[in-house]
Amino acid sequence: MPLDPIALQKAIRDAGHNWLVRTPPETERHGLGLLPSDPQKIQAAIATARVMLEARIRLFPIAPIHEARGLHPAQAATTISLAAAAAHIPSEMDWRTRGIIGPVLDQKWCGSCVSFATTGLAGAMAWLELGLRGVTLSAADQHFCSSHGANCGGWNAADALGQIKSRGVVTEEVFPYMTAFDNPPKGDPNDNPDHLWLAYCRAQVNRKERRYRIEDYSAWPSSMSGIPFDARKYYLANFGPMVMGFTVYEDFDSYGGGVFKHTTGKSRGGHCVLVVGYSDSNQAWICRNSWGTGFGGAAHADGTGGGFFMIAYGDSNIDDTFYGCHGVIVPPASRLAQRVGDVDGDGRTEVVVTSPWGIGILKQAGATMTAPMMAPNGTRFGGWLLNTGDNTFGPIADYDGDGRAEILVTSPWGMGILKESGSTLTAPMMAPNGTNFGSWRLDTANNQFGPAGDFDGDGHAEILVTSPSGIAILKLSGATMTALMTANNGARFGGWLLNTADNTFIAAADFDGDRHDELFIASPWGIGILKLAGSVLGAPMMQPNGTRFGGWLLNTADNNFGDAGDYDGDGRAEILVNSPWGLGILKMAGATMAAPMMQPNGTRFGGWLLNTGDNQFGPAADYDGDGRVELLITSPWGLGILKMSGATMSAPMMAPNGTRFGGWLLNTADNQLGIAGKYEGGQQAEILVSSPWGIGILKLAGSTLTAPMMQPNGTRFGGWLLNTADNEF
Repeated sequence: MPLDPIALQKAIRDAGHNWLVRTPPETERHGLGLLPSDPQKIQAAIATARVMLEARIRLFPIAPIHEARGLHPAQAATTISLAAAAAHIPSEMDWRTRGIIGPVLDQKWCGSCVSFATTGLAGAMAWLELGLRGVTLSAADQHFCSSHGANCGGWNAADALGQIKSRGVVTEEVFPYMTAFDNPPKGDPNDNPDHLWLAYCRAQVNRKERRYRIEDYSAWPSSMSGIPFDARKYYLANFGPMVMGFTVYEDFDSYGGGVFKHTTGKSRGGHCVLVVGYSDSNQAWICRNSWGTGFGGAAHADGTGGGFFMIAYGDSNIDDTFYGCHGVIVPPASRLAQRVGDVDGDGRTEVVVTSPWGIGILKQAGATMTAPMMAPNGTRFGGWLLNTGDNTFGPIADYDGDGRAEILVTSPWGMGILKESGSTLTAPMMAPNGTNFGSWRLDTANNQFGPAGDFDGDGHAEILVTSPSGIAILKLSGATMTALMTANNGARFGGWLLNTADNTFIAAADFDGDRHDELFIASPWGIGILKLAGSVLGAPMMQPNGTRFGGWLLNTADNNFGDAGDYDGDGRAEILVNSPWGLGILKMAGATMAAPMMQPNGTRFGGWLLNTGDNQFGPAADYDGDGRVELLITSPWGLGILKMSGATMSAPMMAPNGTRFGGWLLNTADNQLGIAGKYEGGQQAEILVSSPWGIGILKLAGSTLTAPMMQPNGTRFGGWLLNTADNEF
């Protein structure tokens, strides 16, 4: 039962506090779940923090450590005093003003606060370090599928962050939180809802290819030996958000805004939250809770409410040690945003780039880039109002069949297709949510778009769209879209049972060589290939787990399917697969698949030692221009290109970290390898690469790579100012 609001308000006033009281509804019950960390893990994380702090002060006193890692050799290292470092701690800091803090979520009754806080931290750092906006990571995957186990018990931040480091975590879209439970609470006569919260780890197809990880985590106490400032504030001001724990007393449940100070009531247990900043003027930490947007009441002018709160320094047994994380490792599947294409029809690939400022199209021009199109937020492209804060771009494909690629764009308003027109974009198609494309009703709140492919073979690309209720294939038709096919969950495509809750559409490619693209699909049951035939889909190939494709044993619980492409040069696409055992290439063979290439971990492809535990695969493209697709591969050691060679692979190019490709310094710890494309034109594909230093284009040249284009942050491409900290490619 909540405390009596009148008595509580009087107690607050009598204590000289000034926070507001809110009377929560009877149904508003939330879990806690913070447990103490292993002291040895805390000390190890503090040691990591000291290394980060010293490196930041020594190497680059102006920018955060993730930028220092990418420091170009031409920039001289400098050293400042600790006193000067303390001057870099402002009196007020709130990461929400930088746009990197994700939405307020709700853990409900379950004791999963630590998982919500730590996944929120990693998602924020993906935006801060890499410019990946809107990454919401799955607290369900973190809490129920990790070493924690499938239950609603508590956890601690060190173990949780350690799991993101070693195991990784998928997005909320892959494993939505509420799907982990059979019974959301509906009330309990004995006031004991625990048995209603039966948690399960749901199977996640292609998990390895979709997980986000971190390089490490660190722990920052209020004071560190020899450091004359609060290390927690230093981190918040210079590195990013943090997570921390405190004791929840009964009065915290009635928080309605302002600076919370514990006043009265019994302890309910430990709680973990995301710290988004601090305020010396209020003598308080600024935090995001995981109890829904109703916590704290409506949003207040001071930034509290709506799920956020301030809590006084040192109040409620606040942990002396806060945690941070760094070095977000992006999953290969993030490249499926497909934000490159030949938008002007000249046979060369361009890059669509967005930032908090607006949008641009970048085009290689010798050793630099130009920006033939750029526009700030607020621009109208025909009727489409540009706002990169909520617009999502891609896939890019030739939707109208004119030989030029268009940009699919969606927002909370609806969807559109944008087309380059000189130095601007037009919107030949746009439609608000609620529009019916045949029997498909558009709702961007729950529709997911992609992959794109030419499913009917007419030379126009179509787009697959999925929702919690089913799927459709949409085709541009003048100023609107038509639905070539729609199907509700429960429909059967031949023998394949459609269920978008656990079906994963991995790739669109021409697997049978008839110049129509098919869809490669996987589920906890097995895999299939779906093919459009008129207004329905068929399943010319589907096989359950346990099937052997030659020597490859299918098991979608641990098989990870990668890039599709024509690896053997016969005009048909194959698909890459890896597992804890090794690597294979699967090829459609009638109603089943063959495995023309498969090799176990420990195999050497030329000099490359295969280890699927730390090798990252893709993108795949024709890097040598011979008409066959090769595979880019990276690891903590370095980078290579693998080429199918009979029943194995060769490595025509491989190089360790520290190698220079022209002026580009290879470091797979912070290099982000993007979509491949023909940026220079010609037969060979190149690879776009970015880092905290800047961007480059890498090109295969014999047994090495060159960097025909590379530019540091701060460069202007025409009017576009390059800044990989907030540019999204």
